[in-house]
Amino acid sequence: MSALGQLQSLLRDLFQLDQADLDFGLYRLLHLKRQEVEAFLTEQLPRRVEAAFQAAAGEERATLEKEVSELASRIRKEVAENALLEDGEANRDHPAFQAKVARELLDAYEAKRRQLQSVQATEAQKADVFNHLYAFFSRYYEAGDFI
Repeated sequence: MSALGQLQSLLRDLFQLDQADLDFGLYRLLHLKRQEVEAFLTEQLPRRVEAAFQAAAGEERATLEKEVSELASRIRKEVAENALLEDGEANRDHPAFQAKVARELLDAYEAKRRQLQSVQATEAQKADVFNHLYAFFSRYYEAGDFI
């Protein structure tokens, strides 16, 4: 079972959505709103986690874009104005890149560009989030009772 499925199962158990005989208090409200709770568990929860990861990736992307831009301006200033092509790729045939300092600057620039292109949340990171949520909720609920 996936981490998301495990969390959804725990929350269904916690809310006792499958217990028709619990028709009082909070459980009555949960049964009346069962479709909304199910929609939250199956649709909104995964979507909200995805949105949070996108926001985090956006912040990291902004930081990397700034670093790439700073390195590009350093290369244009310290190495040569035409050391980078219009699309941001390095002009490796440029004679200025024969110097060690210029090559090191270019390597740092290309590493940051690759890192910028690969910024995205992995499934393992999302599974970690769901596992932490599962651990949190399971810590306070055991055998049908809140501890």
